[in-house]
Amino acid sequence: MKFIISTLALMAVCATFVTAADKPGASDDAVKKAFIQLDRNHDGFITLPEWRMSAMTDPTRTDAAFKAMDKGGRGKISYEDFKAGTQAAASAAGGAGKPKFTKAQVERRLRELEDLHKRGLITDDMYERKVAECQTNAEK
Repeated sequence: MKFIISTLALMAVCATFVTAADKPGASDDAVKKAFIQLDRNHDGFITLPEWRMSAMTDPTRTDAAFKAMDKGGRGKISYEDFKAGTQAAASAAGGAGKPKFTKAQVERRLRELEDLHKRGLITDDMYERKVAECQTNAEK
């Protein structure tokens, strides 16, 4: 059960990859792009704070997904660990499209994004892209 929850949380973070997994040849590029976006300080690793900044799920699930991908418990995820974890998540999902989130989850994330934007921690472009992504992934 923990693995399933971790996988679902991981998919929320890596929704771009899961969608691209259906396109042959595009998956490696999508994984690399997602990794680069998550690795905010560009040190070649994703740390838990970087991971949390991109998640739309609650912190418990986000942390569980991070721990599942953090091979060796180093407190950081390498590109190789990330690639293996995202491919496992895509396989577990059967190549399904982007996950849908509850309205409450989307509303909470939109408030978080608005706060980050007001504080100048994300650019106008990133804010607009993330808002559009949230709205796309909202349950109807």
